[in-house]
Amino acid sequence: MGILVNELKALEGFCKCTSPLITGKQLCWSEGIIGALNQEQIEKYCKKKIVKESQFPSIQAIFAEASRACRIGNIVDNVKIENAKVRLDCISEYIRKRKAGLPVSVSLGV
Repeated sequence: MGILVNELKALEGFCKCTSPLITGKQLCWSEGIIGALNQEQIEKYCKKKIVKESQFPSIQAIFAEASRACRIGNIVDNVKIENAKVRLDCISEYIRKRKAGLPVSVSLGV
């Protein structure tokens, strides 16, 4: 939820928004409001929008893929995911490799 500091600017200005995320929602910002707007604020203050393509959907998809691959019990690149620290390290490394176009080996646990 953004913090309203100038309602007139928020009502009269344009909102800058991302293209919809995989959740179907947008991230929007407006002059007169500090921070990202929540859905209620978007409906009230974003009558005029400037929508910019976002990399968020592809980043979200890679993160979701990494999260599924690095579940506790799975084996990723010959490392068994046994606890939260190993899982977080795995997610970080998985994302790094995917961005670099490198292969990642995943075996599902039982």
